[in-house]
Amino acid sequence: MKKRLTLRQLAAVVAVLSLTGIAMESSAATLSYSLVNPTGGANVVNGAGFVNVESVPGTDNYGNSFVGPTGKNLIIGAPLTGGGFGFYDDYIFQITSATVNSLTSTITLGATSAIENLQVRLFALPAVYGTDASIIAGNPPAINAWTTVINAGPTTITYSALPDTTLAAGTYVMQVRGRVKSTALNGSYSGVMNFAVVPVPAAVWLFGSALGLMGVLRRRAA
Repeated sequence: MKKRLTLRQLAAVVAVLSLTGIAMESSAATLSYSLVNPTGGANVVNGAGFVNVESVPGTDNYGNSFVGPTGKNLIIGAPLTGGGFGFYDDYIFQITSATVNSLTSTITLGATSAIENLQVRLFALPAVYGTDASIIAGNPPAINAWTTVINAGPTTITYSALPDTTLAAGTYVMQVRGRVKSTALNGSYSGVMNFAVVPVPAAVWLFGSALGLMGVLRRRAA
């Protein structure tokens, strides 16, 4: 004898499939803007301002490499302590789903990457942010402050760049800053952003079921 699923059980199955059954997609995040001080005397801005539309759930890879040391202390907004920063890299991405989403990010530094003072932050962009690199100065309100400083070590290490962060639909910038310290070694970093749907708490399911049951009882009473 076959056992039929109740409507509540079927809804639970659909919810689980929607959260875990979608294939993870991977792409390469476009470096939207980069502000670099390659000579220690002038800021250079490049990048076309592309916006990556992310799949949720999904992943996106990002990274950059440098052919020589970058200057320091002359980048807009860079502090004059701690060695300064020679580059600010911006990765602009968009989440179109109205569902609340979760973002985590890791970043990897190789044993010979020659990167120091590396930090990451995430901030939201206004609905219209223009087509220039003014966002690099960090004028929009930050939703995450700069992370602690990361320096390359004797071995290749992967760090947690951003903790589990809840995001609504919108446009965001993940900004990476740091400095290439050596004239003998090139600098590079790479990372992965992971996007996931935040599961609906069990209490919400029970509350919704209770409301549905109350509606049925009211209709029967009428």
